[in-house]
This record gives sequence, structure tokens and C-alpha cells, in this order.
Amino acid sequence: MKKQVISENDEIVEYKKKCIMMEGWLRKRSRYWGSWRNRWSILYNDEKDVVFLCTFKEKEVYRAPTEIITINDSIQLTKIPQKKNEFQIYSTDLQNLFCFKAPNEIALTQWMLRIKNAIPSKPKDSQYYGSYDDENYHDNYQANNNNDNNDNNDEKKDDLL
Repeated sequence: MKKQVISENDEIVEYKKKCIMMEGWLRKRSRYWGSWRNRWSILYNDEKDVVFLCTFKEKEVYRAPTEIITINDSIQLTKIPQKKNEFQIYSTDLQNLFCFKAPNEIALTQWMLRIKNAIPSKPKDSQYYGSYDDENYHDNYQANNNNDNNDNNDEKKDDLL
């Protein structure tokens, strides 16, 4: 079954039910007013294998999304421990913070796992040494390589004894 949505650019976009990875009610804090609002939320994977989190005013009425968040490697997903069932998505690309509340702990865990698993993997170097643009990248990389070299030197010394 296909569903139609009008995007921010007033283009008609068709969503296939099978592309929706998760859907349900979340409370979202307004970036402008700061108030909390109930939003029907969907996490979906489009035909280009890009994942989005979209929010709507009504359940299963996919017209005029109130928010479209691209789930990519520039987002930071954080559970707020001081707040019950609350999580945040920070987009470093857009410099925007999006705050959400799940109805319960189970829903919070499900949303966070699905979003986390949808974030594209970063290259191995960035996983182990930080971002290439990070000022500590080279220090971390060098320190790790020095440790490897020291281990090799110790092995050579043992062979000589």
C-alpha cells in the first residue's frame, strides 16, 4: 500500500508501507515555542537508502510533515538520563537540536535502537581515532601506532633472548 505525503517543497512523495521502519506517537519539543506536542512519527528508508525521521500532526496522515530529520553520520543521538523517556537528536549539519519523549521506557529503547542502527557506519579510522578533522586525530593515531611498534620491539627482544 502506498501513502502520499507532501514534502517541504510541496512535492508529492509516495511512501510504501514496507519502507517505514518504525512508527508511533512521540512528544516533540517545538524549536520555536519550547512547548511539547504530540506527533505521529515515522522512521523510513527511501528508495535511495536514506533514512529520515518525520513527524506529523495526525496518526497515519502523511501530509505536511512538521519535521524531517535526515538520519546520517552527522547526527548525535543521546538519551537524557535526568528526564524520563527523553532523547535528543543533534544535527551537526543543520546545527539543530531536536528533543523527543517516548510514551514509555520500552518505546524509548525501540526508537533509540532503530535510529542508532540507521546511522551509516563511519570508516574504521574515525571509529578508533576520532574524526579526521579532529585536532586529536593525529595524536591518537600516532599513540596507537607507537603502542603497536613497542609491542613489536618487545617481541623482537624476546626472540633474541
